[in-house]
Amino acid sequence: MASAPTEARLVEALTSTAPAGAVNAFTTAVKADHTKAWELARERSPIHQVSDRNPLTIDLDATVIIAHSEDKDGASGIWKGTYGHHPLLVFVDYGAKATGEPLAFLQRTGTAGSNTAKDHTQLSAMVVNALPSNHPRGKKILFRTDTAGCTYEYLSWLTAPGRGYQLSVTYAETVPTKAAVEALPKKAWDVTGDDHGRKQTKRHVAEIPC
Repeated sequence: MASAPTEARLVEALTSTAPAGAVNAFTTAVKADHTKAWELARERSPIHQVSDRNPLTIDLDATVIIAHSEDKDGASGIWKGTYGHHPLLVFVDYGAKATGEPLAFLQRTGTAGSNTAKDHTQLSAMVVNALPSNHPRGKKILFRTDTAGCTYEYLSWLTAPGRGYQLSVTYAETVPTKAAVEALPKKAWDVTGDDHGRKQTKRHVAEIPC
């Protein structure tokens, strides 16, 4: 296996001469690797027996990587008051049986925003392109984010005709939504369950019209 510096030099050489071709080549390689690995995993594959009610869950979240030198490429001030990078990462959720699997990431400078719809859309498209050729589609895929992904542009992309993915996005409470929640009758609330299927009697979920 090549060393990290050798791999870095190869990537730099490929992306500097033909960046678009390099990205396509990497995407093709990742798709081939996932196809083979998940095929060999069989019933342990994350796409084994997925359905509308049991979708492939894909999580998006950003993280802060501290840089202790201003010479780091792309490092800059971060809104949290630190200095470094602010990449956006994607993982497929394996549930309670495993820790999950990284699918893709978008390298971003420290000044990158948290709720940048363009970045969420670009990375989600990258993930779909990198999934195995026989991957589930439409409502068999669930994209999950925190409030950073709660933007009209990103949610419109997820639910557009031809995609129709499911979504689970944290929504910051506003006065109208709080009033709508408080107006719900008790019978509208259902008891939730944990990752092991056990009911959580102190946690409930309900739906309100948009």
